[in-house]
Amino acid sequence: MSRITLITASVAIALGLAALVNVARAADPAPAAPRAAGFERMSRMCGDMDARMAAHMAYSETKLKLTDAQKVEFKHLAETMKEASAPMAKMCADKVDPSKFATLPERMGRMQQQAEIRAEALRKVVPAMSAFYASLSLEQQKIADDLMPGAGGRGGFGHGGRHGHGHGPMMMQN
Repeated sequence: MSRITLITASVAIALGLAALVNVARAADPAPAAPRAAGFERMSRMCGDMDARMAAHMAYSETKLKLTDAQKVEFKHLAETMKEASAPMAKMCADKVDPSKFATLPERMGRMQQQAEIRAEALRKVVPAMSAFYASLSLEQQKIADDLMPGAGGRGGFGHGGRHGHGHGPMMMQN
């Protein structure tokens, strides 16, 4: 068989397989409802939020090997984060049925409400985080960049984190 014939046959097979995949996708109904999946994500995120925050903070404190002076700033940061997470905790406690937000404007309104809660939490947390971070040595800052929440690190907040979405002021990994 000539080289051109082999290439043509390969392309034809690839196109045929691609067409079969698309037919199978069209025949297979979409998953239940994206809203239900979002509700499940929100439920998982909300579950044990305080416990996850406390565990993450305890781990961070140990890993950073804080001095007594740094522990004062760290305690202030932890208290600020807990206070700032209260509105998100309240939203979590509401456990709203996803069918309540059936229309696009209703869902977008809920998304806006969540974004405003996160923005307000950040307005409270950023100054405390900045003060704590400034108290760290350069070596501790490098460790904190990987441990603590924030875009770019592995702490899991915003689009730079593991989840792809922020979840309250702590925005931690699971």
